Amino acid sequence: MFTTFRSPALVEFGADGLERLAEICRSFGVSRPLIVTDKFLADSPLIKKVTQPLVEAGVEYGLFRETLPEPTTGSIDTLREKFESDDYDGLIAFGGGSAMDSAKALAITETFGKDYRRWVVPHTPADRVAVPIVCVPTTAGSGSEVSNACILKDTATGEKLVYLGQSCVPSAAVIDYELTLNVPASLTASTGIDALAHSLEAYTSTGANPFSDAMALSALSLIGPNLRTVISEPSDREARRRVMLGATQAGYAFTSAGVTLVHGMTAPLGGLFGIQHGVSNAMVMPTVHRWSTSAGQKRYATAARALGLAADGHDDATASQLVADELTALNRDLGLPSMQVYGLDKQRYFEQIGTMTEQAFLTGGPALNPRVPTPEEMADLYRAAWEEKWD
Repeated sequence: MFTTFRSPALVEFGADGLERLAEICRSFGVSRPLIVTDKFLADSPLIKKVTQPLVEAGVEYGLFRETLPEPTTGSIDTLREKFESDDYDGLIAFGGGSAMDSAKALAITETFGKDYRRWVVPHTPADRVAVPIVCVPTTAGSGSEVSNACILKDTATGEKLVYLGQSCVPSAAVIDYELTLNVPASLTASTGIDALAHSLEAYTSTGANPFSDAMALSALSLIGPNLRTVISEPSDREARRRVMLGATQAGYAFTSAGVTLVHGMTAPLGGLFGIQHGVSNAMVMPTVHRWSTSAGQKRYATAARALGLAADGHDDATASQLVADELTALNRDLGLPSMQVYGLDKQRYFEQIGTMTEQAFLTGGPALNPRVPTPEEMADLYRAAWEEKWD
């Protein structure tokens, strides 16, 4: 088996990792970085974790604070205007997946041109980027700090644009789990379930390999048993450390193995209805994994054991069935909404099923699912997800 492994040139994990931020920037030729973040973080005390080391080292920097929760082609146009307005030579992405994807999208378009659709999956830009990126994640979720993926929403059409390749991989990642200690419970839940989605999809993907398996199983064992803890006991540093480490490992896992049907279905769901990415994953995960289990029973059983749901003595048939049930229970315990409780308009949702089905296949994820759906089956899965209840 031939395995592809992509990674930033430097990854640092632990507490107080930002003390070397200026040195790390300089090691990648960045002398005047633009910090890419959102208004909430720009106005919070956490921003000093990034700016203070730069000030102390005499590094001049800029601040872009208009990152959207779901980055769009329009928001990247605004970011580009800021980047090109001064002599910036690199990016520090400070925040969750939205800040990191915004930085990646800018780097891709600065390198290869401003046609957002030119490099959408299945096309891949060449493995080069003119703008170095240092990622500093503040949530344990997207894994974007080490992944080869970037997702934007087309401002004009609402379609999610997916980019993959080495050009989406940051130059460096500084991962300080203490940055997550004050993340609100709702965001901790939605980002945490996203990380769990990455690890479970990577492990059950038909693109799985020995490297991705090791990362995915470790991520499952770190995230699953600790998600409820970081909600009920948000100051538990060890639980936060484990979930953050698991999210990063999940990023490595899906970068190597790919994501599957869940992410394929939620890309258009988020694009058309504006649902936060982790929340949309939660909405479809029980349905999709319950449907997929029959085609990947052994892998789902191993995943159940990694999650602590089954002991070695459980047979695969029994253990594999526990995963979808746990996803439903997790959604309930973490306070994540089902589609109906979220308030989706039923008529509009059902009218869009054909469009969502078409767009989902274009992401490439469904083709890696252990059970590959036909268009009719995927439409049925969208209908079944609507009926899921756990609230």
